[in-house]
Amino acid sequence: MRFPEELAAMDLEISTLNEETTIAKADEKALKATLNTLKTTMSTLDLREAVHALELEIKQIEARLNPLRSGNVVPVSAEERALVEKEWKEAKRVGDVRRKGCMSLWADLSEQLPEGITKDEMWVSFATLLCPRPSKLLRVANTSQLKLKIGKVGTRG
Repeated sequence: MRFPEELAAMDLEISTLNEETTIAKADEKALKATLNTLKTTMSTLDLREAVHALELEIKQIEARLNPLRSGNVVPVSAEERALVEKEWKEAKRVGDVRRKGCMSLWADLSEQLPEGITKDEMWVSFATLLCPRPSKLLRVANTSQLKLKIGKVGTRG
């Protein structure tokens, strides 16, 4: 059996260790917060690379602007601009109608696939019918890119 003095000393040591643990946990929390802040901050090297990339972008933009600033550019009249915008809206409307029709037709066709033909194979043959230059489409690596290209047939952008 332990003596009361030893038990009292152990109780004192336990309470001291509990206080030290609480302080250590608070220090750990503060250090983790500091570490997280440092992780989210860009390093000097990253900042220099970003500045360099932005400087290159500025040079490219200025190179494109120099011909415009030289005065050799013929301004477009308001009438010409209005005419082009009108034609663009009409072409876009036609392209949107064609795209919706294409996708509707594709939905109908893909519901009734012949035996032995996958959706991807059917899509390639379907896209080939729609595209004026099918060889360009067939170079696309995956069918989701192909669908994206076909979805943009008749639209700008």
